[in-house]
Amino acid sequence: MGAATPVVELKQITKRFPGIVANDAISLQLRKGEIHALLGENGAGKSTLMNIVFGLYQPDEGSIEVNGKPVIIDSPNKAIDLGIGMVHQHFKLVQPFTVTENIILGSEPRKGLNINYKKAAAEVQRLSEQYGLKVNPHAKIHDISVGMQQRVEIVKTLYRGADILIFDEPTAVLTPQEIKELMVIMKKLVAEGKSIILITHKLKEIMEISDTVTIIRRGKVIDSVTTSETNPNELAEKMVGRNVTFKVDKKPATPGNNVLEVSKLTAKNKEGISVLNELNLNVRVGEIVGIAGVDGNGQSELIEALTGLRKVDSGSIRLEGKELSNHSPRHISESGVAHIPEDRHKHGLVLDFSVSENIVLESYYKSPYTRKGFLNFDAIKKQAKRLVEAFDVRTPSIETKARSLSGGNQQKAIIAREVDKNPELLIAAQPTRGLDVGAIEFVQKQLIAQRDQGKAVLLISFELDEIINVSDRIAVIYEGQIVGEVLPEETNDRELGLMMAGSTQKRAIIMGLILGGIVMLIGGYNPIEAYSALFTKVFGDMYNFGEAVREMTPLIMTGLAFAFASRAGLFNIGGEGQFLVGMTAATFVGVKFAGLPIYIHAPLALIAGAVFGGLWAAIAGYLKAARGVNEVISSIMLNWIGLYLANLIVRQFLLLKGENRSVDISDTASISLTWLSELMGNSRVHMGTLIALVMAVLFYIYMWKTKQGYEIRAVGYNPNAAEYAGMHVNRNIVKAMFISGMLAGLGGAFQVLGVFQYQTVMSGSPGTGFDGIAVALIGLNHPFGVLLGALLFGTLTYGSAGMSFAADVPPEIIRIVIGSIIFFIAAQGIVRWVLKPFYSKRKKEKVL
Repeated sequence: MGAATPVVELKQITKRFPGIVANDAISLQLRKGEIHALLGENGAGKSTLMNIVFGLYQPDEGSIEVNGKPVIIDSPNKAIDLGIGMVHQHFKLVQPFTVTENIILGSEPRKGLNINYKKAAAEVQRLSEQYGLKVNPHAKIHDISVGMQQRVEIVKTLYRGADILIFDEPTAVLTPQEIKELMVIMKKLVAEGKSIILITHKLKEIMEISDTVTIIRRGKVIDSVTTSETNPNELAEKMVGRNVTFKVDKKPATPGNNVLEVSKLTAKNKEGISVLNELNLNVRVGEIVGIAGVDGNGQSELIEALTGLRKVDSGSIRLEGKELSNHSPRHISESGVAHIPEDRHKHGLVLDFSVSENIVLESYYKSPYTRKGFLNFDAIKKQAKRLVEAFDVRTPSIETKARSLSGGNQQKAIIAREVDKNPELLIAAQPTRGLDVGAIEFVQKQLIAQRDQGKAVLLISFELDEIINVSDRIAVIYEGQIVGEVLPEETNDRELGLMMAGSTQKRAIIMGLILGGIVMLIGGYNPIEAYSALFTKVFGDMYNFGEAVREMTPLIMTGLAFAFASRAGLFNIGGEGQFLVGMTAATFVGVKFAGLPIYIHAPLALIAGAVFGGLWAAIAGYLKAARGVNEVISSIMLNWIGLYLANLIVRQFLLLKGENRSVDISDTASISLTWLSELMGNSRVHMGTLIALVMAVLFYIYMWKTKQGYEIRAVGYNPNAAEYAGMHVNRNIVKAMFISGMLAGLGGAFQVLGVFQYQTVMSGSPGTGFDGIAVALIGLNHPFGVLLGALLFGTLTYGSAGMSFAADVPPEIIRIVIGSIIFFIAAQGIVRWVLKPFYSKRKKEKVL
C-alpha cells in the first residue's frame, strides 16, 4: 500500500464523556494510497475518533503520529496544516455564496487589498478537473444538488492541501447514482496519491471501495481486516456482536378493509407550487404499503398532509371513514395515527429534552403524566424506563439529553413512543436513514410486527431494497401522483427505477407519435388524417381488429421471450434468430410429416418450433455460463446464422419448384380455428393467439409462484447471493435462455402454421424478434405488460396499411414511430428534458 510508515497512526486513543467512554484505547494505522474503512454501529465512537484526528476533540489518553512524527492536533487549523481534511456528513457551506467563495472561505488569495477571485476560481477549476469532480466554480450553492455540494466540500479540503481525507458517512444523503459517482471520485483520489479514512456502516460500500476495515463496537476496536479477505456477514457480526439477518423474514400479508383512504389530494409547497396533484392512495388493515420515488416528488408533502403539518387545497384524507384533512397534528394523532418522521432532529425529538421528556412528547398533557396542570415526573420516568427496556434504547440514563444519543438510539426512542400509542395507522418516513445494519434490522422487524398485529403501515423510503423487502404492496410516486402499483415479488430495483422516472412508457409512446407526425409534416402529409386512418383501420370493424390481434400474436411471444431472459439478468437480443429457427422447424415437421392425424401433427409441429428455438437460445446461454461470452454478442451472431440456416433448409429440403418458398404445410399441421376466425369477423386470427395468452399466464405463475422461478429471479437480481445460497447460477442461465428461446420459437411456429401455411426464402430478417424487445420494454418485462405492448405494436403495424391507403402516407413512417418509442424508453433523461417545460408550467400555478 505504499510506504512502510503510516501516514496517520493512532495509539491507544481514549476519549470520555459524562457517563460514557466513547473511545477506549483505540489504535489504528492509515497507509498512503489506502482507503481505510471505519465500521461500527451508530454510537460506536467512529465520528468521535475522527473528530479527534481533525482537532475538534482532544483525547484524554493516547497519541497521534502523522508521517511518523508525534503531533498534537488541538484545532482544525492544525489538522489542515498537517494535510488532514474532513468532509463532514452535514455540509458546512454558505448557501447564497458561489462554489469558489465557499471553498476559499478563510483562505482567500489576495491581490493587493482585494480577494483574487479569478485566481481562486481557476484553481478550483484545476482541482475539479484533476480529480474528476466536475464542479462549476461560479455556481451558487443553493442552485446545485446535494451530491454536488459534497464535491464542493471535497474540493475545499484539496484546495487547503489535504493529502489525508476523512469522509464521515458520505453517502447518507446521496442518491444511488451520486453514490456511484462518489466511489469513482474516491478511487481517483487514491490513484493520485491521497489516503482516505471512510466512516460508514454500509457494508456494500465497504466491500466495493475499501482496502482495509477496522471494526469498532462500543468504543473498542474489535478487529482490523483486509477487505478482500472478509465478507458482509462476517463484518456485520463483528459490528453488532451477533448474527444479523439481511433477509427480511415475514409471512404473507392478509390485508383487510381500508384504514387510510386518500382521494384526489392536492397541496402546494411554500412557494405556492403544486406538489401533490390529485393523489390517490389506500392502505389496508394488516399490510405495509411502500412509497417508492425519487426525492422531491411529493413524498415529504404527502407525509405532512397526512399528519397535519401541511394544509391541503382539495381532496380528502379518511382514516377508517373519518375525514382528517386540514386537522391539527394533535387531532390526527389522537385519531389513531402514529408518525415516525423522516427528520428525527427536526420533528421527532426535542434534542435538549431528556429521553424521558421525549418519550411523552405527544402525551405529556394526558393522565397520568399531568395532574392538575403539573407534570407527574414519577409516571413519566416509569413510562420512559419501560419503553427504553422494551425497545433496547441504549442510553446512560433516561435523564440523558436526546442529542447525546446515537442516531440509532434516537430512532429507537421515537419508534418506542409511536408504537406504544397502539395506532391504527403507522406512518414510517425514512425510518432507517443513517442507521447501521443492526438498527435497520430492529426497525424493520418493528414495522412487520405492527402489520402482524393488524395495523396499517405506510412506509416511505428512498432505499429500494427496503421498499421491496419490507412492503406488501408498492406505490410509485412521481410529480405528486401515484403513477403505478406493483407487488414486491413481481418487480426489482431496475423496474422500480423506470417507474420512479415517471410514466416513461406512456410519454415515450406520445413522443414517438409526435416525432412520426413531424416527419409526416416534413413530407407534406397530414398527421391527424394519417393517425385517424390508422386507428380507424384497426378498430373500424371486427375483421380488421382480428387481423391486428393476429399481428400482435408473434409479438407477444418474442416479447415474453425477452422479458423471461431479462428476469434472469440476460439481454436476449437473439429472439429474431430463435423465431426463425422455430419457424423453420415447424415448417419442416408440417411438410415432411404429412399424413399424421391432426391431433398429433399440429402439436408436434408446435413442439418442434419451441424446442429448436429453445436449443438455439441455449447456445448463447451455454457460451455465457461456460465461457463468459456476453449473450448480446453471441445472440446477434446467432441471429444471422439462424437466417442463413433457415433459408438453406427451405432451399435444400422444402422448396416448391419454381417458387422462392417452401411447399405448403399439411392441413393437419394447421392451427387455424374456424370458430375463432368467424368470431373475429372471418379474420386470420388462429389458435396461436389463445396459446400466447396462456403462455403469458404460465410465465407469471412459473416466475413468481414456483421455486424454479424464484431461483431464476435470484440469479437475475444478484448472482453472487444466489450462488452463496447454493443455487446453480450457470444452470439457471442456460435454463432461462432455453425457455426464452422456446417462447420465441413457438412464436415462429405460430406464424407459419397459423398465417402463411408456408415459409419463404428471406432476403432479410423479418424483425419480429427485435420488435419483441420493444414490446417487453413497454410492458416493463412483466408478462401482462407484454400483452399491452404487443397490442400497441400490433395496432401500429397493421394500422399502417390503412394509413397508407387512406392518407397516402408511406408505412415506413410507422417504423420510425416504433423506433422512436424504443429510443425514448431507453433515453428517459431526454424524455424528461423535452417535456419539462410542459410539466413546469403546470406546477407553477400560484395560489391566488
